[in-house]
Amino acid sequence: MTVPSTASHRAPPEPKNSGKNIQFLKRGEVVCLSNVPPSRTLLELLREDLDCTGTKEGCGEGDCGACTVVLGEAVDGELSLKAVNSCIRLAHSIDGMALWTVEDIASDTATCKPHTLQAGAAGLALPDRRRSGPLGGQGAIRSERPWGLMIYGIGTDICDIRRIRASLDRHGERFAQKILTSGELETWKERSARWPDRGVSYLATRFSAKEAFSKAIGLGMRMPMTWRNCEISKVASGKPEIVLHGALKDWFEARQLSAHVTVTDESEYAASFVVVEKIG
Repeated sequence: MTVPSTASHRAPPEPKNSGKNIQFLKRGEVVCLSNVPPSRTLLELLREDLDCTGTKEGCGEGDCGACTVVLGEAVDGELSLKAVNSCIRLAHSIDGMALWTVEDIASDTATCKPHTLQAGAAGLALPDRRRSGPLGGQGAIRSERPWGLMIYGIGTDICDIRRIRASLDRHGERFAQKILTSGELETWKERSARWPDRGVSYLATRFSAKEAFSKAIGLGMRMPMTWRNCEISKVASGKPEIVLHGALKDWFEARQLSAHVTVTDESEYAASFVVVEKIG
């Protein structure tokens, strides 16, 4: 009995050199990697190829924030920063961009120097780049002013809203008074009176944002960082901003720092991300 051949039904093997070459900026240096598989994630590239194991693998679905990194690119002559989940971001997508991970958080501000992309007035052009585009050599964006900014620290936090609700049930308003400034406390009371669940979510987002800020500045909850010295306010457009008070404000300004914060929440979780820059 003749057995029919199944060779024609087999999937063709992938070419040995099916990957793509990419390059990006990290710690002021151009990183060039060859033959990166098209399906490789940024998290895999960081942990397995670059040995940047400070970026963690958590949920694998972009929900927990353990794999968060910061990407930078030039947009209309300005440095645009974006927090992304590296577990769901393909490595090829950062070609020509700048990358920061938790390893890049400054431990000693006296030794911090601007990255190449921040120090140059020529935008984010990579050396010997031969493609057009926002970061490419011939198509590089030129800026009339020096960048003058550098990443001082990044911080992220995810907060279980159910735990915040449980703390409120146990301790009542005293818990909110511990976390919120006087202005935040008034907002919390107004929201709690009208929509109790929104009051809890408001408290959770403030708790999370202050935790993230404490990580970004490298202090944690140690003086001069306190819950009530840090306020999460918002501008007229609704964009959140960090307003500091007392000794924390003096400490922050003495180091010529600037902070950016984003917050979000769902029914059970609140999350936040903070980027702190050094000015000048």
